[in-house]
Amino acid sequence: MSIKTSLLASVCAVALVSAIGASPVAGQAKPARPAAAPPDLTGLWDGAPGGNTRDLAKYMKSQGLTIPFTPSGAERYKNVDMAKNPNAYCLPPGPSRALTGPSPFMIVQHKDVVSFNFENHGVYRIIYLDGRGHPADIADYLQFMGHSTGKWEGDTLVVDTVGINDRTWLDSYGLEHSDKLHLTERFEMINDDNIRYTVTYDDPVFFTKPFSIVRIFKRGVHALRIGLNIVVAHWNLGVKPQDVAFLVFAPQGVSRHHGCSSMMRELDEGRPRAGSSSDEIDEHALCRSSVLIDQNSNRVARRQRP
Repeated sequence: MSIKTSLLASVCAVALVSAIGASPVAGQAKPARPAAAPPDLTGLWDGAPGGNTRDLAKYMKSQGLTIPFTPSGAERYKNVDMAKNPNAYCLPPGPSRALTGPSPFMIVQHKDVVSFNFENHGVYRIIYLDGRGHPADIADYLQFMGHSTGKWEGDTLVVDTVGINDRTWLDSYGLEHSDKLHLTERFEMINDDNIRYTVTYDDPVFFTKPFSIVRIFKRGVHALRIGLNIVVAHWNLGVKPQDVAFLVFAPQGVSRHHGCSSMMRELDEGRPRAGSSSDEIDEHALCRSSVLIDQNSNRVARRQRP
């Protein structure tokens, strides 16, 4: 057995064991929790079915609303350079885009901390529940995923996030923000298989007033969990994307992308993904239109929003 084959077999084994031992799947009963205890958000959640929030301007329009841009914010949005899409450079997506996009994510909940582990670029996010505040000097040490603290209000986890690096986008279509961005998020456990997610954006540089969006996260199924685990193993173990593509994207077509660079390479090599969803096809188109490599000059050409 070759080293490559052995490594892939190990990845599959880890994925299958994780799938079997992970959180409940949709519809599976869980033990009743004590009356005073908060709900347990632990598990794999699918970001795809809950609403078209990858384009926040389009989402707001569907609600009969518009994003309340400041003049400078509107100008930035109008003239955004899609060739500078942070995802195309494998930069962390930021706390907003990681949840408004279609990629699945894993929540691991403990008494004093909640961890979000994202398929999107294999990044994570920590929310502190131990009563601490934000660091006094957070503005001097901005983070791609920001600094998050949280508290429980009944069955709803309320999260406050500041200190977000302004190199991230709020969605996949070039909605930028400043380092003054303040997010307030509410994760409300509707039932065992659904979370109502509400996020409020407050940025006085880009927006004249705060505005909010709402979407639903659905608990992931086993096939999705396997896809996520293999993606995580792919990032951590350094397995080449082409070596695990048939594993990552084959299960029921429910696994999502793992970066624009690998997407574009797979498209260039003529290897369409099995069971691609409309969201994934749109993401392919976005990657293709966002980053245009000029091979002769080795530069990235400026692209407008599709």
